[in-house]
Amino acid sequence: MKKTCALVLILFLAVACDDPKQTRPDADATDDTALTDDVADELLTEEAADEDVVPFDGDFERIVVIPKEGIELAATVDMTRWQERLFTVSEKLSFPAPADGNTVKLFGEKMAIALASAPFENDQHTILFFPGEFKAGDPLVIEATFSFEQSSSMGLRVWEDYETGEKVVGPFTEPYFTPYWLIVPQSPFKTDKDNDANVPVEKVTLSVVVPGDEWQVMGPGVTGTREDDVVTFTMDTPMPFYALSFAASPDHTYFSAGVSKSGVEVIGAGFAREMDNLKQIYPAGVTTVDWMEEHIGPYEFGDKVGLVSVPDFGGGMEHVGVIYMGTDVLADYDSGLFVTVHEIVHNWWGDNVRFADWPDFWVAEGFDEWTTNYNLMAVIEDADAFAARRAQYRFVAALLCSAADAVPLKFDADKDFMTLDMQIQTSYYYGAAFLEMVNKRLDRDFGGMALLPLLKLWFEEKHRTTVTTEDFLDFLIAHTSDEADSTDYWQALFDGWVYQAPCPSIVPKGYAYEADTVSFTISPNKGPDMTGLPVTFVFADETTATVAVDIASGENTKVEFATAIEPVKILIDPQWFYVFSLDTTGWKGPEIGHTDTAPAKRQYPLSAKRY
Repeated sequence: MKKTCALVLILFLAVACDDPKQTRPDADATDDTALTDDVADELLTEEAADEDVVPFDGDFERIVVIPKEGIELAATVDMTRWQERLFTVSEKLSFPAPADGNTVKLFGEKMAIALASAPFENDQHTILFFPGEFKAGDPLVIEATFSFEQSSSMGLRVWEDYETGEKVVGPFTEPYFTPYWLIVPQSPFKTDKDNDANVPVEKVTLSVVVPGDEWQVMGPGVTGTREDDVVTFTMDTPMPFYALSFAASPDHTYFSAGVSKSGVEVIGAGFAREMDNLKQIYPAGVTTVDWMEEHIGPYEFGDKVGLVSVPDFGGGMEHVGVIYMGTDVLADYDSGLFVTVHEIVHNWWGDNVRFADWPDFWVAEGFDEWTTNYNLMAVIEDADAFAARRAQYRFVAALLCSAADAVPLKFDADKDFMTLDMQIQTSYYYGAAFLEMVNKRLDRDFGGMALLPLLKLWFEEKHRTTVTTEDFLDFLIAHTSDEADSTDYWQALFDGWVYQAPCPSIVPKGYAYEADTVSFTISPNKGPDMTGLPVTFVFADETTATVAVDIASGENTKVEFATAIEPVKILIDPQWFYVFSLDTTGWKGPEIGHTDTAPAKRQYPLSAKRY
């Protein structure tokens, strides 16, 4: 997920009816068929209720369950009244009951539910369905038809370029916005934080009713089947609900950007004025698929990847099969290239290997950013640009993680994802930099191991599943278990650099060169200890010498090095074993820094909120 525009926090869709609470006292249970007009009429009539269905009358104890696994979705979105900003959805959720109960709790924001196949209550946030008594494992089906008006910048909306008139209709669903266009077992942010866990959908059938022949639609699997004005998409690979979307437009031109070695085609959908630029940018998507399949694992969402231009959308979003690409991002070659690669990599980290809950968000974004910016971009850009990219990520990671209000990489569950603002950038930059810390330690302390081959095993073991930070910790321990202290080693690293914040800020001071000896002190603030911190001295003839120093939290450490020649430069941890900020205010000595490579002067990753 990458978003370069400011985050909008007011997320309310105008409701299509004025009643703040809706209740269906009784209705027929349904089989797996869709809601037909005849069934709809029947559901709206109390007299048609089956006596075997338990109506909700307030006289029994509600035993509530929320489905989290085995969920299948069949939905039809009717957008023929899009000019009125009115959308109607018919939806069927099928799932095994996760426990004994009589009530299913789901979420949908500001929806006017016209009918359902089970009794329900709706306060326009939480929807309680009463399908009767059921046992754990019983197959359940909840079916409903509802409508809403689009008036928010998030959820299902009309994206429009007001200068050109080009438009796209579709839902932006990250991170908690799926309930703004579907009824789902995941609440939006803040309003019900205890129920906002990342939930997968196992199988999807999504139909979109478009207004006319000129409209084209991209969705899960990229291309669907069309019958008259109904385009239907199917996907049977599990993915997060937030990765489910579509994009319909009367103005898009489709083209093929190429086919990977395994036969995965990258398809672009853009506006005519963009074609020259897109045809330069999107072939990088083919390179990305090839690289990821070689180094990580197979692409598992069909045989196509879709990239679709969206006006008034400031970044990118990795919806499966219909990756949103903001037209502003695509207008610049460098930003378009980077966002293309980043979002396609999410088909492995985030959409396939999924984070369990939002505090584990870095398991998607940090993995994506390390894969992209520390590895994959090396085959797309030149060596100098790639070195500058890596230096930028180390620099920004240090800036973010050492801030006074920094949050841990795995932030506290009591914090809400959507209230973290710029702090959530930690999951991207610091997440990637932390994985580089892991990579360096694997090489140094575990017999020349490397992280990239381990991530191939990680994907093999965890694909199509949901993972936590602790799962990754256990994985590292298991795959380095030949070392007697492997458990304590990795636990200590995670305790110091994943579960607490801020990371250290260190101040070098008191430089002196006397009696053929260089000396200075390092003063760190509170934070984890840094043992074996490399300090490299660079001399005029470009030779170097390195010493390792142990820095205890909050204690001054003296660095000394005997040399007949005074260094011209001092580098603190140029190998990147640690992430910390370096305060050189008042430093009076040779040039000092993290690295010889200047960070890239790219503005797009830092301009504002990004997903």
